Amino acid sequence: MIQELKLAKLWSGVATKQVSGKVIEQDIDVTGFSEGSAFIKVKFTVSDGDITLFDKVISAEHTFDSSFLGAIAIPDGQRSYVELVQKLLTNLYADEEFIASIK
Repeated sequence: MIQELKLAKLWSGVATKQVSGKVIEQDIDVTGFSEGSAFIKVKFTVSDGDITLFDKVISAEHTFDSSFLGAIAIPDGQRSYVELVQKLLTNLYADEEFIASIK
């Protein structure tokens, strides 16, 4: 997130605003015959000192090709986590309240 905020010129090491997140729920299911699924819910908060500017749960889901063989399915599930987090951040960055809170 820091790298992406820097690229968007929204990052400052001395800013008083802070973005934090707490994972509420997540799961990666590799038990499907040829497809796995994953989901994540994170409560994001943007604060400026003692003032909360944004406080919302953002979620994402992801499906991926997998296998019924554990030796293939487990690494597939682990690799899919990166895409799941990318989708989560995409959903966060699309939230107009989040955008307004970090300006």
